[in-house]
Amino acid sequence: LVDEIQVPPNWMLITVFLHVAAFMLVALLSGRLAQALIGSSAQISGAKAHMEEQLRRMQAANEQLTLMSESSRVFLRHKDVTGLIPDALRHITGATGVDNGLALVLNHNSGDFEERALAGGVTSEEVRRYKELGIVDVARKGAAHYDSVTDQQVARLLKAMEKDGFRGFLVAPLEAKHELLGALCLLYRPADQVPASAAATLRALSDQVALVVRNMQYNEELARKNKELTH
Repeated sequence: LVDEIQVPPNWMLITVFLHVAAFMLVALLSGRLAQALIGSSAQISGAKAHMEEQLRRMQAANEQLTLMSESSRVFLRHKDVTGLIPDALRHITGATGVDNGLALVLNHNSGDFEERALAGGVTSEEVRRYKELGIVDVARKGAAHYDSVTDQQVARLLKAMEKDGFRGFLVAPLEAKHELLGALCLLYRPADQVPASAAATLRALSDQVALVVRNMQYNEELARKNKELTH
């Protein structure tokens, strides 16, 4: 005979407590598992975003290097400033995506910054007015994108450009060895979309052009002095 099983009088209460404890334990473990999964997912998403950002930076750097290499070939194939500047301006408008522009180069004899190239719909009369309003002085401050008023000089330029159908401009100095050799200015119309990288691209290419111009002028000066010595 099997002895009768002795059941505690409070067995039902104990059973309920055990069920509740088991439920709470499962809930706790489920919560921790969910937190771990959420944390892992957030870490994976963060790592993915970081890798994508690094990839974008690498692609941008690679594009910049390619652009600089191509620009060097374009600029260095010229032997004088007269041929260089129009070709350089065409290359820069293409690289920045801004179609209208002008290039000024210093004439060391007269001290004037002369118009050497135009692009798009910019006219010589407009260049004359922009020079009078101080476009060279604005360029002297460094490469920048202007679509709103920062000072009175920029305000006057933007107002004049607006009358000519332009909404804003990008400008950069042609500067080498702390000497201002000229200025490049790109203008865009209200419907034009200006890439975020346009100002940085203009700055980089302007620096290249300036070095080539400085080298050409140095060679011209050297040739002139040699010619004087031989006569």
